[in-house]
Amino acid sequence: MSLIVISVGTSLLSNNIQEIETTESVISWLDECNRLESKKKAGVLGDIKDARFNWGESRELLSVEPESLVKRHAPLRDFFRSFFRKYLDEATVAENIRHRSARERDALSAEISSLFLYYYAPLHGPEPLRLRSDLGGDEAGAHAAGASDAPKDTVVLLATETADAVLCAVMVREMIRRLPLFSNHCHCDVIDVIPGLDHYNPSSFCQNSESNGSGLNNLNQYFYKISQDSNKRVLIRTGGYKEFSSYLMLMALNYR
Repeated sequence: MSLIVISVGTSLLSNNIQEIETTESVISWLDECNRLESKKKAGVLGDIKDARFNWGESRELLSVEPESLVKRHAPLRDFFRSFFRKYLDEATVAENIRHRSARERDALSAEISSLFLYYYAPLHGPEPLRLRSDLGGDEAGAHAAGASDAPKDTVVLLATETADAVLCAVMVREMIRRLPLFSNHCHCDVIDVIPGLDHYNPSSFCQNSESNGSGLNNLNQYFYKISQDSNKRVLIRTGGYKEFSSYLMLMALNYR
């Protein structure tokens, strides 16, 4: 099976400014968090990355832990509830994919759209879901079988050292875990945050800090580690600021 590394941007937020009332408030708060001094910012990032969602029936979000996260910004709780109520639904995901195929506006995050199109053929109307025919050999057979004990791919979410990217990664991970569209084929537990990849502090990309190397060096070391994995490796470059996406491509080619 495959190790799938997905870079995470912030389209989950920007695509929902018109869809979810509290999105703009959350974006403003995250922007403030990204401008905090390093120790305070690290505390916020830690709370976000540790977020756990407790669920009731019918995909109803009961609570978010740690409580300190939602205490930092009260509208977060309503944003989480509104977002998951809307998107933890396979029909909604499929509808947005159809919009994308027709070059119409869709509100899915780029990460979810890309992972969907990794496993499934594009949707161009009312046709049912079907796995891509080019997954290949044993891999396609395993995915088509969909058995609960079948080997699954591993998805790792790769985020910049920013509050908005980490929040989006946490929410994307929850969607992958809870939607059978994805959980039948892969598991997603790990969010890797690359120190020094922070467009609010551009110098950290090339300059070593006291506690970490430069963002560029850390990213290079990360891809070297990934290259040692014995599984088939797949990179889906969906997000992150534009320079990040370019470097991802170059490093993936170097370590392919």
